[in-house]
Amino acid sequence: MTPIEEQFLSRLEQFIPDFTLNEQQMRQLRIFYENLIEWNKVMEKVTTTQIETLIHQGIRKGTWDLLSNGSVKILYKYGGQIIVITGKVVNNIFRIGDAWVWNGIGTP
Repeated sequence: MTPIEEQFLSRLEQFIPDFTLNEQQMRQLRIFYENLIEWNKVMEKVTTTQIETLIHQGIRKGTWDLLSNGSVKILYKYGGQIIVITGKVVNNIFRIGDAWVWNGIGTP
């Protein structure tokens, strides 16, 4: 178990005694927790509304890149970080797939 997983699980156990997770649930919670940490680098208080607003700003102001598989990747610099937004254009409408704060590892 990684240090982030241990920290997250210990926080959960404070609220829910005898709390157990299977491996898949732990992996999903770890990804959620790591993403939350990355979003905290961009905004002081992370809410769904703030993330949605930032995604919409990225769609309007970011750099669009059409990938070889037909999907779109948008890079948007905000608060010293790079926001990555992916999706597809279907019937002239951009459908958001995912959005995350790039962690600096590999290419965004």
